[in-house]
Amino acid sequence: MRISIIVILTLVAIWSCGKKTASSDKEARANAFQVLVSNLKPLKNGYTYDMMRQDAEGCYLPDHNADSLFYNPPFPILGQITNGEIYALIHFEPGDDLYPVIRTFDKEGKLIDSGTIVFGNCAGWDCDFDECEEKFRIVNQNTIEDIITLVTTPCDSLGHKDPKLTKKETWKRTITVDEKGNLVALEDKS
Repeated sequence: MRISIIVILTLVAIWSCGKKTASSDKEARANAFQVLVSNLKPLKNGYTYDMMRQDAEGCYLPDHNADSLFYNPPFPILGQITNGEIYALIHFEPGDDLYPVIRTFDKEGKLIDSGTIVFGNCAGWDCDFDECEEKFRIVNQNTIEDIITLVTTPCDSLGHKDPKLTKKETWKRTITVDEKGNLVALEDKS
């Protein structure tokens, strides 16, 4: 009887220690996330980022020791939009250019969703392109709108263009962060 009571008490002690560790890890993660978001600049309604300028100056550079608990992109973080419950962080990832990516998190720093904000077609320049401009702006704390304007004239194999075939297109992508932190993207190409 004594042995079974000792075994039960030992198991309860081990189980409770495991629960405290998981709880303290979750708290440490939530605290580290709050430290990170407190260091990020809020991107206000109307803020516009020009993809052609690629201006990442003044962006937050993650501390690879403290931030790595939950979020460790090796590239600059532009800033954040938040509705108080969901945090949407915008950082850059490499490609032909640095592409802005949005990732949503809950208050504890748990990743909810992620996606690319821009089309990125201005980076892959070839003979057909005459002009290309792309900018995204913060519409409100739940919505980002990206607009790209392309002017193209087809080229033949020698690089000659026919000005009669010049075409101007405007593409629009709207990304909305829903109440659960999921990203909803709509595109219109005309």
